[in-house]
Amino acid sequence: MAIKNPIQPTTRVLTFEWYVPDNWYGKNYRAVLLKEDSPIHFETISEAKKYRSKFAKLIKSKFSEAKPTAKKMIIGNYAEFETYKYYGSGPSYACTNIHFTVEQLEEFLS
Repeated sequence: MAIKNPIQPTTRVLTFEWYVPDNWYGKNYRAVLLKEDSPIHFETISEAKKYRSKFAKLIKSKFSEAKPTAKKMIIGNYAEFETYKYYGSGPSYACTNIHFTVEQLEEFLS
């Protein structure tokens, strides 16, 4: 999904992360909810919180291995959610970000 505006490190987003085992190191995924229009971030934490349960429904329907709940959703700045971290010994951490917009969420629920 292409976002019209660039995602800045300070963009406030709603996220949910899950892990899928694969008999090796497994895979980490993160669903990220943004607004498509300008600004693409949520103005307040309260604004983001009102989408938690709706976003959980969308994630459950799209990804069978994910078990989201509204309480497990995390609100924060985009830069806080690392997608890769190198560790000298042992496996590195990698996460695939999957972006959704509020507009896609509303369309899914209608």
